[in-house]
Amino acid sequence: MINQLKFKSNSTSDFSILQLTDLHLMQNEKDELTFDLIKRLVLATHPDLIVITGDLTMHSDSISLYAVLGKHLEKFKIPFTYVFGNHDTEGSAIKEELIQAIAPYKFNFFPKNKEDIFDETNYKLSIFNNINQMIWSLFFFDSNNTKDYLIEEKKVWGYDTIHKNQVNWYSDQVKKLPIISGKICPSIAFFHIPLPEFQIKSPLKIGNQFENPCVPLENTGLFQQMKKYSSTKGVFVGHDHYNDFQFIHDEILLAYGRVTGYYDYLDIIYLRGARLINLHQDGSFDTKIILENEV
Repeated sequence: MINQLKFKSNSTSDFSILQLTDLHLMQNEKDELTFDLIKRLVLATHPDLIVITGDLTMHSDSISLYAVLGKHLEKFKIPFTYVFGNHDTEGSAIKEELIQAIAPYKFNFFPKNKEDIFDETNYKLSIFNNINQMIWSLFFFDSNNTKDYLIEEKKVWGYDTIHKNQVNWYSDQVKKLPIISGKICPSIAFFHIPLPEFQIKSPLKIGNQFENPCVPLENTGLFQQMKKYSSTKGVFVGHDHYNDFQFIHDEILLAYGRVTGYYDYLDIIYLRGARLINLHQDGSFDTKIILENEV
């Protein structure tokens, strides 16, 4: 059993992360397509960590689906973790019940002890080199669900935001990271609903945009804190199934994953897939999209 995330013994090796997103398991025949694709992606990429950026399920019996997913992922003997999306608690289940349903699996790296801040999935994982020095950090946020905003004295429905105390938690955690070659330890972040900054029009965008980014109606300043501390090099999200674009804004990569689940909500042909992120030991990284017809 792996109990620590580490680069391989070779000092030039990478640490690879397979980002899956929006599985939307629903207890129907499309689940088998999703599980088969996950298997093919894992066997093709041999990642060191699997991260699922929300909407693992979209069904009233999400508790049993979380357990089924855990059983499927455990077969690969590769560490995995996740954050919640806005659909995971569609039924009567609460997040703590979903956490417990998938908790027994040995390769689940979701932490046992949650932070005392808003909601359930805010945590940090560390990656070490072969002499046990932390050289990368991974931040995971709960981007929450939906809320009614008060805009010009009117209630307006929208997607929730990462709350102020979550932003404060991030700032506190970054300040505790080790200094490497005069700079704060590099990090990347994962969550479900994209930040407002994903709406920025940029000539640097690479990839597909078939939807307007569905972002919160309030900006609580997480991106500004990331910019302030210069630790977080990339932000990886899901939520908008038909986007997989990436672009650099203020020296931070903003990137969608590639929808992995076979649930459809737009009438377009769109291949499923994943995003692969390769962290290098010098603090840099690269990333690419992998499609279902490539594995």
